[in-house]
Amino acid sequence: MTMAPVLLFAALALAAEASSASLRGKGCRENPNADIVPANLADSEIVEGPDCGNVRVVVPKWQKSSKVGQIAGAATNAMTGAERAAAAATAAQEKAMGAADAATAVGGPAADGAAEDATSAADKAGEASTKAMEASQALSTELDDMKGGINEKPYEVDDAALSAVKKKSAEAKQASKAATKAVEIALKEAKDATEAVLESSEAALKMITDLSDKTDKALELSSSTKQEAQWAIDEAVKTLEAADEVVGELNSKIDENEGDQAPVFEGIKEGLLAATESCNTAKESLKSSLPDLADAVTAAEEAAQPITDMKEDMAGGAGSVENAGEMSDQMSTLDTKLKALDAITTQVSMGTEELISKKKRVAKMAQKAAEFGIPWAPPPETPFGAPGEGRVGDNFLSIGAW
Repeated sequence: MTMAPVLLFAALALAAEASSASLRGKGCRENPNADIVPANLADSEIVEGPDCGNVRVVVPKWQKSSKVGQIAGAATNAMTGAERAAAAATAAQEKAMGAADAATAVGGPAADGAAEDATSAADKAGEASTKAMEASQALSTELDDMKGGINEKPYEVDDAALSAVKKKSAEAKQASKAATKAVEIALKEAKDATEAVLESSEAALKMITDLSDKTDKALELSSSTKQEAQWAIDEAVKTLEAADEVVGELNSKIDENEGDQAPVFEGIKEGLLAATESCNTAKESLKSSLPDLADAVTAAEEAAQPITDMKEDMAGGAGSVENAGEMSDQMSTLDTKLKALDAITTQVSMGTEELISKKKRVAKMAQKAAEFGIPWAPPPETPFGAPGEGRVGDNFLSIGAW
């Protein structure tokens, strides 16, 4: 080794020592260069700015924060899973109980036995649902407690709190599995009880007729709900267009800066813009839900077709159900489709009510401009856009009154 590299290494080592001493004087609690090997400095890349050895503190904090995030995410998933399992168990409980009641009404050893098994399975599904919800709620409490101790510093979370969340997460997952198993058993027993009912021509016709009537009502409700939603969307569009004209007039007034009224116009404009933005958001949300409603209607109609055919055959004197197991599966499928249809119908109905409320808010804000000589002519409110069918008063705000 020549003398020049040795001197270079020595100089670098001395510089490191000087830097270390300087940094310690500035408040560093440890020597960040303690592990430096001078012979290895020749190939190193020097980055300006001292870290005072903070990397040794930051890395563990980052690791702890990452761990906290992972545990919190897993806990959220466990809660969601438990709640879904609980809902499924409750639905299975109701289905099994309905099948048990129908089988009891038919009577006879086979039907009575199937009813008893279905009732037992329904009870267990109900218990599993309760336990799954309790597990989710207990986990939610622990997770909230853990988050309460974070204060934007996840690495400060107590290890005991992390352990508690992990434990409750495991319990929630176990409750979800138990509920899922209970659902499986309850649905099987419900099917067995339904098949026992379908063995009786009279009972089968009644059960099929009841389901068919339920389907007709659901489809009729979905149709009227869709019409009401479309009317609300169309009326909102007209209201928003009229409100845009008012905003244009307000801008003119503001540009003219008429005396001390300009700030007043600014305030009215801000309020109207906020109302129109909210109304437009509600309109687009409702509009986007209509295709889902149409899909649910189609699915329910298709699932109802074999039930309708069987009802017509039996009513025409065709006798009993030829394949009770297949018919039971078809009835179960229709029941599932009707639940989905009911959910989206309710969603659309609530969206319609919200949009009407938002539209009313736009009109109220625009009316303030009318008080200052800016014309506001709200479009006529007509049911489903039909001309000459205007409403009087606020009754139109209630969907049930349409």
